[in-house]
Amino acid sequence: MSAFQCEVEQQSGGTILKLVGQIGLAEAEEFDRQCRRVAESRPARVVLDMSGLTMLSSAGIGALLRLQKTFASVQCAVRLAALPAEIAQILELSRLTSVFTVAPTVADALN
Repeated sequence: MSAFQCEVEQQSGGTILKLVGQIGLAEAEEFDRQCRRVAESRPARVVLDMSGLTMLSSAGIGALLRLQKTFASVQCAVRLAALPAEIAQILELSRLTSVFTVAPTVADALN
């Protein structure tokens, strides 16, 4: 059983994907599937609420890059929000903070 959940919530400023648990090799495929399903609705903006994320492996980083490509193909802006310190450090070390717009809170990312 996977320790990953992706809850989708529609708000006036965009679609929020609340990530809970970890994104490793076992979870990356489910994360990809969720993102493709959301992309089909062609939202203008997607915010990843990462406040509940406890681990992001290299497979998770790959999933984030695929997510960026998936949403770019439907002209959807992607923002990352509420990164835990450990996840923020991983994204900085892998230079993904230059690929994604990062906001301190979900509310900031929706504005």
